[in-house]
Amino acid sequence: MSLANYSTDEAKPSNWLGVTHRDCRKCGELKPFEEFAKQDRCKFGRRPYCKACEYAKRQTTEFKVWFKEWRASPEQLAKAVAYRKSSIRKASLAAYAQTDAFKETQKRYLRRIPEKKRIWTSMYSGRVRRSTPPWANQKYIKLFYEIAQLETKATGRKVEVDHIYPLNGKDVCGLHCEHNLQLLFKSDNSRKCNRVQ
Repeated sequence: MSLANYSTDEAKPSNWLGVTHRDCRKCGELKPFEEFAKQDRCKFGRRPYCKACEYAKRQTTEFKVWFKEWRASPEQLAKAVAYRKSSIRKASLAAYAQTDAFKETQKRYLRRIPEKKRIWTSMYSGRVRRSTPPWANQKYIKLFYEIAQLETKATGRKVEVDHIYPLNGKDVCGLHCEHNLQLLFKSDNSRKCNRVQ
């Protein structure tokens, strides 16, 4: 039996050794195993559709609508909540966070992340996001962070965006809006801390 004539619908031969290719049920092309995602319950431990066909399917509007409805179903929401609260997930995440692989992945991500995404991350961290009123001008806020980066490069000293009235102050909590922002050197911002000056 030649590999080209082997059908995925047939039972896997017990004496079939050294199989490195399979045909895609979508495009019909014979491709190496590397072109198929792994799945234990499928024949040869690979999905029946190649990665290119799987990706094309996930880009269609019909699939996105179906997936959104599927994720919002009560059964899937209950499973997601139960998994997030499970001790197995917490233990696996804690163990993975201590591995060298995680630390290297984190370093590569921080080196690869664009500057604009760094700005977005700073602007929309949890506390900042909760303190941003709906009427805040996002363009002006973003401009503060862009100017801070330019000033850092120009002066050679770290310039940070500071809240005049701190978001987590002891006596008063300010808002994350363009009227409550100022630029300070990192040393000055550290001394100011959560106080109003």
